[in-house]
Amino acid sequence: MSQISKKLNLVDMIITKEQEIRTNRSILADVCEAFLVAMYLDSGLEAVRVFMEPIWTPLLHMDKKAPKDAKSALQEWAQQHGHKLPVYTLIEKTGEEHAPQFVIQVEVVGVGQATGQGTNKKTAEQTAAQNLLKQVNA
Repeated sequence: MSQISKKLNLVDMIITKEQEIRTNRSILADVCEAFLVAMYLDSGLEAVRVFMEPIWTPLLHMDKKAPKDAKSALQEWAQQHGHKLPVYTLIEKTGEEHAPQFVIQVEVVGVGQATGQGTNKKTAEQTAAQNLLKQVNA
């Protein structure tokens, strides 16, 4: 869905000061979903099908593997190498309520730890997992 948001330039409809939000795959997918629901409510299911079919069809023939996010990749790596599952810990939350910043630490016992930062816990966890994956793959 995030690919479709980009293809339809729906990212241009997101009004925010934070660039991170405009590139967040989850948010882009939510925007696409909201767009399709609005189209459905306005014009009906057939209109959505006619509009989306040429967009979806090429995507259906692309690589069938689901993309792995960093948290999933780190978990799989830990399991493949006989380690316990990664543990994520909130280290710090700063900023105003409307613009928080989270620092999350991930640890795989016996391997190492890394931190990540983001405007929400999920983003910070993903960044922490990416950073630890870089360490173990170095």
